[in-house]
Amino acid sequence: MLQPRFQFVLSLLAYTVIVRLLPYVLMNCDVKSDATVLYYPWNFSPLTAVCLFGGAYLADRRLAFVLPLATLFVSDLGIWALSGRFDWAFPAGRWIFTYFSFAMAIVLGSVLRGRKLRNPPMSALPLGLGFEAIFFAVSNFLVWFGSSMDPQPMYPSSAAGLMECYIAGLPFFGKSLLGTAAFTLLLFSPVGVRAATEEEEDEPTGELAHVRVK
Repeated sequence: MLQPRFQFVLSLLAYTVIVRLLPYVLMNCDVKSDATVLYYPWNFSPLTAVCLFGGAYLADRRLAFVLPLATLFVSDLGIWALSGRFDWAFPAGRWIFTYFSFAMAIVLGSVLRGRKLRNPPMSALPLGLGFEAIFFAVSNFLVWFGSSMDPQPMYPSSAAGLMECYIAGLPFFGKSLLGTAAFTLLLFSPVGVRAATEEEEDEPTGELAHVRVK
C-alpha cells in the first residue's frame, strides 16, 4: 500500500507559489523582471505535473483537487497583496478559465489511474504538453479579447493584434512546456514516485497504484 509523503508534493507547490510571487516582490523592490530573460523561471512550474500526478495517484479525489487549486488561490491572493491590483490576481473572466483548466488537468490525470503502463512518465508527458498547448491558445485569446474591450486596448482588435498577443506570450509558453515536461518526467518516474510516496507493502509493477489517504 502506498501512503502519500506530503513533504515532497508540498515543496513543489511551495515552489509554485514562490515562482508566481517573486516578480511582484522584485517589482516592489524596483527591480525589473523581463519575461524574455532566461535567468528568471517564468512559468517554470510543477503545477500541471502535480495536477496530473494527483489525478493519477491520489485515492482521495478531494485532496487531488484541493492541493493544486488551493496553491493557485493562495498565490493569487499573494499577487493581489503585493501589487495592490485585484484585477492582476483575478482578471475578469480569465481567472475562472484558469481554475477550471487546472481542475480539468486533474481529471486528465485520472485517465492514467489504474492502467498498466510500461512507461508512466512517457504516458503522462503528452497529456501535460497537450494541456499546456490548449491553455496557451485559449488563455491568450482571452487576453486579446479582453484587451479589445478596454478603452485603451493593449492589442488591436484584429487578426494582427491576436497574433501580436500570441507572440508576446511565447516566452511564457516555452517555459511552461519546459517546466511541465521536467516535472512530469520527475513525478511519474520511479524516483519521483518513491519521493512522493512511501511503500508499506509490495505493489504490482507496471501500473499506477492508488494512494490511500487516511
